[in-house]
Amino acid sequence: MRLVPRDHEEMTKWLYDRFIEKERMLDAYYKTGHFPIRDFCASPAPPHEVAQDALRFAALHLFFITSTYIHFQMLSYVISYFWY
Repeated sequence: MRLVPRDHEEMTKWLYDRFIEKERMLDAYYKTGHFPIRDFCASPAPPHEVAQDALRFAALHLFFITSTYIHFQMLSYVISYFWY
C-alpha cells in the first residue's frame, strides 16, 4: 500500500499505469500462452497447483445452507410475532 499515492492526480496516473501494465501482460499471454512474470516481478514465487478438497467444499455448503434455513425460520417467527 506504500506504492499507492494519496494525491488524486498521482493516483489516477498510477491506476492508468497499472492498466497499461495489465494490458501488456495480457497481450504477451495471448501471443505466447504464458504470463511474462519475470518482466514484471523481480522475484516471482514459483507456480503451484491449488488442491481442492471436495469434503471441505461440501461441508461448507451444507453449513451455509443450514444456516440460511435457520435464519429464515427465525426471521419468519419474528415477523409473524409482530405482524399478527
